[in-house]
Amino acid sequence: MAYKVIQFFTYLLLSLLAAFVLLYPFYLRDTTPARYKGTWESIGSAFGNRYGAIYALNIYWGLNVGLAVGVFTKKFSIPLITVLLYFLLFTPVLLWYPFHLKGKKPEKYKGIWRRIGEWIGDPRDAFPNLRKKQKR
Repeated sequence: MAYKVIQFFTYLLLSLLAAFVLLYPFYLRDTTPARYKGTWESIGSAFGNRYGAIYALNIYWGLNVGLAVGVFTKKFSIPLITVLLYFLLFTPVLLWYPFHLKGKKPEKYKGIWRRIGEWIGDPRDAFPNLRKKQKR
């Protein structure tokens, strides 16, 4: 049992490290642009804006949730169902709902949804290379 707890906290620490590595370039770009160069610039430009980084983190977190559930249940179907539920319930609320409110219901785009939406950015700008291919 102690091994399972250690493994769970290892997943948690790796998630925090991944969040730092993927979101720190955007912090540098916004606060101290002089330090936004080299590796941090390549990580930041790979995603376009925060939305792409949050999307990658969301995939990573979803898989970690499934792995954590799998460690405790020792079955294949329960972690798979957990990951699917995570992607079907959590992802649309966090990533698409603020964008939907901004475009379709601007009167409800306020408070926490506005803060999340402004911080994450536009989903259409997340992957600029894909957008260039679509314009052809």
